[in-house]
Amino acid sequence: MLRKTSALLCAVSAAAAAAAAARAACVASELQKLVPALLPLLDPPVANGETVSAAHLIAATGHTSRRNDVHLPDCPVLARALPLTALADHGAFLKRPCRSCLKRRVHFLSSEHFCMNLEENCSRGDGSVPAEWESIAAKQLGSFARLSEEFVLYAKSRREPGWTWLVYDKERLESQRLVVVNFPANRVPLELGLWPLAVINMTESRLMAAIEAKATRTVAESPPAPWSRAARNPLAAATLTTTVAGTTVAATDAIGGLDGDLCSIRAQVAQEAVLEMNWDFVLRQWKQAERYYTSVERENKIRAHRTKMEREAALAAMSKLRDSGATILTSDTVEITVAGGNTAAKQDSQHQTVSAQATQENTSKEPKEEKAAVAADNQDPHSAQLEDGTWQYTYQNGDVTLLRTDGTKVFKKSDLSTTVFADGSTLYEYPNNTSILDRVDGVRVTTFADGTRKEERYK
Repeated sequence: MLRKTSALLCAVSAAAAAAAAARAACVASELQKLVPALLPLLDPPVANGETVSAAHLIAATGHTSRRNDVHLPDCPVLARALPLTALADHGAFLKRPCRSCLKRRVHFLSSEHFCMNLEENCSRGDGSVPAEWESIAAKQLGSFARLSEEFVLYAKSRREPGWTWLVYDKERLESQRLVVVNFPANRVPLELGLWPLAVINMTESRLMAAIEAKATRTVAESPPAPWSRAARNPLAAATLTTTVAGTTVAATDAIGGLDGDLCSIRAQVAQEAVLEMNWDFVLRQWKQAERYYTSVERENKIRAHRTKMEREAALAAMSKLRDSGATILTSDTVEITVAGGNTAAKQDSQHQTVSAQATQENTSKEPKEEKAAVAADNQDPHSAQLEDGTWQYTYQNGDVTLLRTDGTKVFKKSDLSTTVFADGSTLYEYPNNTSILDRVDGVRVTTFADGTRKEERYK
């Protein structure tokens, strides 16, 4: 009887693995059809033929823009003439794709592919824990046992099916960067800047496989009634058990009786995943995350992205100002300063300006010199360059702005003086001799009127 039960459970596991492999192959096949149509539409575009990872696709399609990601006027998906699941088989759509719909479908498929691939890598272990990873877990959460308990707790306490993640969070303190999080459906932590280390599959398909395995085991191992003929004949009992285990009605009845055991099934699935976790792979992911977040390449990408976003924002603001009918002088400029990691990059970014020039038709008969003099007198703010090279802007309401040569900006008002230093620190000074300094390392220094100081973390 035990041999039959073990063989039956192995068959269920093999069937679940085969179903997962078929699903992965289907996702990969659909991505191969959709990705070539999407690559030229990305920002920046990617040339066809280049190899892109699922993580790259998730990051490129995870966020939408109201200005760029708009539906085409004749979008068949928007007209409800074509479902998103049928985009790969619609030749006319692939020739003239709707960028918004294509990004949405590719994002879903790439997230599915990423989750399944990471789960496969995490489940290829024997449960052994490297000493280095035990040390890291002890520094982050107190002990490796505490990490396992928290991982299982988050997985079995989910409010909806999905994936439970172990991630590396760079924004936290160095001793608190190992975090367990739950995300709905197949959402990937990469969208929020978190580095995935490990994952537990708590989706509907995984839970149903566990329920079917338990239902089959319950039917196969249930003893016959003592008054039945099967109880008096062991050979007939074995035949009857095999027959009942193969019937749909018996399996359905057994599954229907497992409603109260759903919590235990979820706990069992989570515990099995943690026991079979490939901690060597998790350790490699941790080291890779540390190298990436301290790399110069990441800083350059962030700086380039911020420069692009700030330039677009400045152009949009100047466009609105032009469309509003306001007067834009030829000397008006919008300065874009990008906070970077090194001084050279900061100095380069401080010289990046977007100048908006506009010409106006002469609607009066006054000479150009008189119009320029009137405009100079009524100009707000009034700008002047001091002897040390600092630019001073004085407003009619009494406010003063100073732009110093070292990149420091000072904004003086009647009730507050704000100083933004080149390294990103900000100093707030109040009339009662109280000041607050927010440093870039996340420490806030408050100086009171009596000279006492208080330091605390604000992020």
